Amino acid sequence: MLVEGEDGVIENGSVYNVEGFTSFFFEGSGRAFWRFTVPEDGEYMLRVQTNMGDQTERGQHIRIDGVGLRNTNTYGEFFFCSTNSTNSECKFKLQPDTWEWVEIHHSDLVAGSLMLTAGEHTLEIAPSWGWQSFSTVEVVQVSTGEVVATLTPANAEELIAARIECEDPDAFCPSGLQAASLDAGGSVTWTLEVPDNVRNGLARIFYQPRRPLLGRCWSMGSRLPSCRSRRPRGPRPPKPSRHASSSRRPPRRCGSAPARTRSP
Repeated sequence: MLVEGEDGVIENGSVYNVEGFTSFFFEGSGRAFWRFTVPEDGEYMLRVQTNMGDQTERGQHIRIDGVGLRNTNTYGEFFFCSTNSTNSECKFKLQPDTWEWVEIHHSDLVAGSLMLTAGEHTLEIAPSWGWQSFSTVEVVQVSTGEVVATLTPANAEELIAARIECEDPDAFCPSGLQAASLDAGGSVTWTLEVPDNVRNGLARIFYQPRRPLLGRCWSMGSRLPSCRSRRPRGPRPPKPSRHASSSRRPPRRCGSAPARTRSP
């Protein structure tokens, strides 16, 4: 069972979001999902930051409100290609192994729409061919040129990918690029549904402290006899938490740890 710090009830603390450049890499499965709001009816454009690595052609799912955007009748997804491609369906070519912005206009589409009504909408990116990296998506109002929503890996409502990465080596990069940041005396509490056949378990808390610390843990309202946490030795970070409740001193927002998935 895995619970995320930012999904618990936080007292004397806040949700920490990784700052700076972040990205995610798809293999054969996963998805990134956001909600965003546009101010008025009209035409919008997506600016998608992507890196194709050494791939020549890729097709991935890009969905607005659950409807897939397609820029070719040949493929059932949105089609990306590099300068190495000789495919006639290649509308615009990206440099290999380079972060580039792809502008998706309503006029580019043979399926799906970027004519949006005022209010909330959803964006999903999911792999079809896979093996492609993505970072930020900007939603631009065409009539004004204004960016009305900036969607990043760190603010995704759901992000499941083979790799989730931070460019800053000193950034604290927890699972899903968010964490519970606690002030002195702060706490985070989760309510868990434990299967009937489970009688005991082991709690592992993934944290990044400013210094060695002594925390206090409770389960079902009772303080556990031992919940001492120390700075992990060596380059390996602690494993993700599986405990119901913890409290500690302020975290140090540094160090790095591999991130895999984030619960919605």
